[in-house]
Amino acid sequence: MEKYREKAVVLLKVTKAERLYMNPRGEFFTKEDLAKNSLKKGEKLEVCEASETRELRFEAMNIDELNVYVDNLTEISRLEEILAYEQGHQKRKTAIELLENKINELENAE
Repeated sequence: MEKYREKAVVLLKVTKAERLYMNPRGEFFTKEDLAKNSLKKGEKLEVCEASETRELRFEAMNIDELNVYVDNLTEISRLEEILAYEQGHQKRKTAIELLENKINELENAE
């Protein structure tokens, strides 16, 4: 389940949950009882505590992590800040398109 740990870190950051429960299939839950209901016989939950996670900055995120992070942002100014960083430093085409699309989506919703 270690392969899901990074995704859990991102989800903890954007949801501001205290802990996440993960089943072996990589499904995440904020409520333990719901997570237990998802288990098959012999499976165990893994718990990821917010206090255990390292600080994850957008600069260190891969595209999948950035997508989850950006999807939960609603402040255009924050998105523009990240976009400026991407354009000036990492220059990842997919990340730039993701950010531009999210900014356009929020601007059109206003």
